[in-house]
Amino acid sequence: MHVNDFFKGVSDAFAANRSNAGLIFAMVLFFILAIFVYFKYFTSPKPKVVHEPKKSNKYANQKAGAVNRLIEAIFAGDASQEAVALKNLTNHYIDNYIENSLDALTINALNAKYWDIVTYIINKKFRNEGDNLFELTFSEDERKIIDFAYLSDRLVLSSSGFDDSMLNDVLDSECYIKDYDFKIHTITSWLSASLKEFTSANALERLSGEYESINSRLNMANMEKEISFKTRKLLLYEIAKQNAGKPLVKAMMATSDKIERIIDAYSFYKYKTGSGFSMTKEELLEFVNIENFLINSLRNERREELKNIAYGERYNTELISLETELVNKECELLKLVSLKARCLSEIEKYDLCRKRASAQSNIDFLVSKIEYIKNTLNQVAKRNEIEPLLFMTKKIYKKIPDMVFQVIAKFLEADPQIFKSKISKNSGIPEILFVPGCGNGIYNVETNTLILPEFPIKDYNVLVITALALYRWECDDEGNLKRSFNSLKCNKKLTFAALQQLFVKCYVNFITKDKESLGLEKDILDWFKFEISPKKGEEIRVEIKSKAASKQAEEAAPGEETVLKEEDAQAAAQEAPDSKTPDTGARPAGEAAPASEDKKQAEAPALIETAGALEDAKKPQISEEQLKRELVYDKLKLLFKNNELDENKISVNFIDEEHNFNIEFKNISVKNFDEFFKTIYENPKLKDLLTGIYKKS
Repeated sequence: MHVNDFFKGVSDAFAANRSNAGLIFAMVLFFILAIFVYFKYFTSPKPKVVHEPKKSNKYANQKAGAVNRLIEAIFAGDASQEAVALKNLTNHYIDNYIENSLDALTINALNAKYWDIVTYIINKKFRNEGDNLFELTFSEDERKIIDFAYLSDRLVLSSSGFDDSMLNDVLDSECYIKDYDFKIHTITSWLSASLKEFTSANALERLSGEYESINSRLNMANMEKEISFKTRKLLLYEIAKQNAGKPLVKAMMATSDKIERIIDAYSFYKYKTGSGFSMTKEELLEFVNIENFLINSLRNERREELKNIAYGERYNTELISLETELVNKECELLKLVSLKARCLSEIEKYDLCRKRASAQSNIDFLVSKIEYIKNTLNQVAKRNEIEPLLFMTKKIYKKIPDMVFQVIAKFLEADPQIFKSKISKNSGIPEILFVPGCGNGIYNVETNTLILPEFPIKDYNVLVITALALYRWECDDEGNLKRSFNSLKCNKKLTFAALQQLFVKCYVNFITKDKESLGLEKDILDWFKFEISPKKGEEIRVEIKSKAASKQAEEAAPGEETVLKEEDAQAAAQEAPDSKTPDTGARPAGEAAPASEDKKQAEAPALIETAGALEDAKKPQISEEQLKRELVYDKLKLLFKNNELDENKISVNFIDEEHNFNIEFKNISVKNFDEFFKTIYENPKLKDLLTGIYKKS
């Protein structure tokens, strides 16, 4: 049979039965309807099986209703209805969580009770009128609850056993990163520091330190001025003694006395011009007259008088140098007196603010800080796309800051430019705040803080680097880094949020994984190598040092450390000379001018009185030998930074008329003796301070 014959036979069969198609369709429809009626009306429905929600049995060994020592300690002695209700609800939700740890409602309720307990503790701190309004201290149990959200030992699962004493050193650190000062805070320490700032306690502490420093510098400047004055007077004695009987000596001494009398007035006017104080027309004319005419004419007159004296030119140069030094020291004294008065005024202002502090204002402030932390933890949960679980349910690691420092050091070596942007230099190195809960870290721009949860999702590498990557993103000068990353072909269509998320993800991969097998797209990998990796010659090695080893090193060499600290203090106290000042060598203060002319005019009378008081301080009339001896003592005090040196400890004995002398140490410890001479031999120029007193020819 051919194919055509087959199709023709089929077609003929359909044509013959075409009249029966409707009957076939009706039979199929009747069959379907019969099946529906059978199952609908002739079969009995089976009862539905209600599945109970899944329950976790990981707390099977825990007994409900057990006494919670920690919660009982927090609410001890408080029988108020609010406290009793909060305590009972907290214990109730703890029992519910132990019974079913997967219940989302119980988890959220227990999270809320944690914040309620924190607020309760804060309110309790300022409940009594006699409580300290300026300092916030927490007990050990309070710190465990606030810093770790540790609500009960029954919530913590640990195969090796758990004791709440293990929490004592969790956030302690035994090391630090050299050249990088990272301040670490827990929630309790952060709240305490914030309250000090709010009540001006920090400002008062800082100003008190500045006040003491100014007093110390003032005493040192007075001593240095006194030494310069005595050295000048001793030099004049030497000139008069070596040239006794010559007629010009008396005239030279009279001219030097005239210069001495105008030094204080000249120093005062010079200080005012250098510090930005306004001067009256009469004061300005007097200053110009003293500087341009009076001092110069008197010095020229003295130069002529010294021409006929042996070594007259050298004597004249030394006298001018000593007088210039006196002017400099007087200007420095006036500047320090002004700083002291200003500092005292600031102390009084902040002290007045402290007196106006109230318990309710402190509570409101601290509650706002707690709300800030609460919102921050919500951001952590939202960014990491996890359900927030604040309270502690597993054993925590020890020495978490040390692990964080290890990660930061690794990050700094991979990206040495992270803290070198303009924004970073202005805001400083970010502080670190550890918070309870689980998640990756974030960075808060407003407080310049890296906020790190105590439990990581994966590990501490990802936790810390995520926060540092966000810091890198936020501290981008003028948005250059963002625009460069967005310009990549694969990133051009991304939104800002998606771009930031991709940047952080790639950053974590780039830092934590091997550079050759990152799993990043080639364009992104090349971008990180060009924009982030250190260029040739920019590589750095970040050192992590042990605090204990550093402390032992400091104790092993106390003398050297003391010398270094003294040299640093002297360098900090010195002021740079003003390029606009005349060649007298005066160094006016580099302080900023007061905000208004009225304030300047108000401070000027006080400075005039101070200058007058300094000028009126008469020097006692003593013998030449006693003057030399006192001068030697002053030099030794200045050299050794020891104001207690006297004849009972060091004896100065003159040998002959050539002014040779012996220094005899008495009643002095071997340690101090070694320190004194170590100072001299390590600084050879200091030996000349003693031998150069007499200006030998």
